[in-house]
Formats: sequence, structure tokens, C-alpha cells
Amino acid sequence: MASRAELRRVLTVLCLSEITSYGVLYYAFPVMATRISVQTGWSTAAFTTGLFASGLIGIPVGRWLDRYGPRVVMTSGSVLGVAALVLIATAPSLLWFFVAWLLAGTAMAGVFYAPAFTALTREPRHPRRIRPMRDTPTRHGSGPARKFSAAVVFEQVGGNAPGISADSRNPGDA
Repeated sequence: MASRAELRRVLTVLCLSEITSYGVLYYAFPVMATRISVQTGWSTAAFTTGLFASGLIGIPVGRWLDRYGPRVVMTSGSVLGVAALVLIATAPSLLWFFVAWLLAGTAMAGVFYAPAFTALTREPRHPRRIRPMRDTPTRHGSGPARKFSAAVVFEQVGGNAPGISADSRNPGDA
């Protein structure tokens, strides 16, 4: 059984890896898109192609998560993401640029939220592991659901979120 300190460490590493993954694979491109387009004359549609690939590969990634677990999938996605970024940065042609973004999209599917939430909800070493919520944010509004989610995460790792209480669960969820 994992201690609370171990669970906090896992949660912290997971949070840092998500922030880094999104920063490198998703948010960096819009910042550089204009410069890339001006310097090369290439379309920025390659990024959109990568996002499309990420959505298409999501179903097989879900199967891989079930079969191999989030650690293998997220590590593989991270390695593929690094390779894809090297290929994007050194792309000698527009075709190469698009292919590299297809690889980056595949990496996105392996490191973004779906595998991260799988990692959170599959922590087998602790009986009070973080459990998935049954309600979606759209059902009750994203603000209250987000606060509730934060409270559940803090509660599960043994801390308290200032000003947020997980005691306001829906009566039907008891």
C-alpha cells in the first residue's frame, strides 16, 4: 500500500508531466506559427493535422491503456513526442513537416489527459485511490464541478483545499 507521501509524489510528477507535455506539444506551436509560416511559407494546417491524428489514435491508445497501463503508454508517448519535435524542427520540406506533426499528434494521444486520468484512477497500491467522478462538468457547470474535482483530489492525497469542500456531494451520489 502506498503512503500518502508516495501518492502526493505521484500526483506531483503527473501534474508536472502534463504541464510540460501540453506546453511543448500543444501551446508552443501557436506561439511559433507566424514565424514558421513567414520563414518557410508553409501552412500552419500541419498542427491541425496533428490534432486530428491525436483524436483518431485515441481509440487504440485507450486499448493500449487497458492492456499495458498508463506508465508504458505515457512513457512511449513522451519518447515519441521528443522524436516528433526533433523532426518538426528539422523538417526540410512541407511534407516532412506534416508527417512530423502526425507523429506529434500520436504522442499527444499518449501523454495528454486521457492517459493521465487513467493513471490517477488506476493507482492499485492504495484502497482510497482517486476515483472517477460520475458527473460530467457540463451537467452542473464547469466552475462548481472543477472546484468539486479539486476538493476530491486534495481529499484523496490527504490534504485540504483552502475554501473548497468535498462535503457538498450530490444527494443522489451517496
